[in-house]
Amino acid sequence: MALLTAAQKTLLAKLTQKLGKDKVDHLDPAFQQYNMGQILGILADSTPLGEATAANVLTAINTLVKATDAGAPVMVHKAIYNHAVDGGLVSSIALGTALPTGAVPIRSYWNVITPLTSGGGAKIALGIETSNTAGISGAAAVLGTNGTAGWHDGESDGASTNFGSATAAGQKIEIAISVAALTAGKLEVFVEYFIPAT
Repeated sequence: MALLTAAQKTLLAKLTQKLGKDKVDHLDPAFQQYNMGQILGILADSTPLGEATAANVLTAINTLVKATDAGAPVMVHKAIYNHAVDGGLVSSIALGTALPTGAVPIRSYWNVITPLTSGGGAKIALGIETSNTAGISGAAAVLGTNGTAGWHDGESDGASTNFGSATAAGQKIEIAISVAALTAGKLEVFVEYFIPAT
């Protein structure tokens, strides 16, 4: 990885402070694979630092990726469902921030931190809004399958035949609750994706 100039180091420090280290750390694979200075330069040219968001950084990365022959880096998008925050009525609940436009999900998994519970046999499905509403967990399943504590593998497993549909603008990870409302629970969902260069 190329050394950063003093100005680029300052920009990265401010960006880390603004977005949070965890969000910037998610960009490390791209920083390692590409020239971080170019990425930050594109960001600085296109977006005032005070308005910088994770999406701006991803746009800068994708601008660089599409200008190279190296291909797109694999990124990770994370969303959290927390009954205490999001509620648990029978519905589809969008979680966190939107994935970048054109993201192709290649692998997915989720970690149930607090087991999901219900008073009436609820089912849940995890997916991406509109494009693939059950694309993470598969068809809606009882909490004993999808809502138990620990890690669960998603439908996308890295095999190209199981890649998800490319996302449209503004689409988020969602949890679809059916049959009965949830009464408790918390989980985190991860989607690995890339954005094709064409």
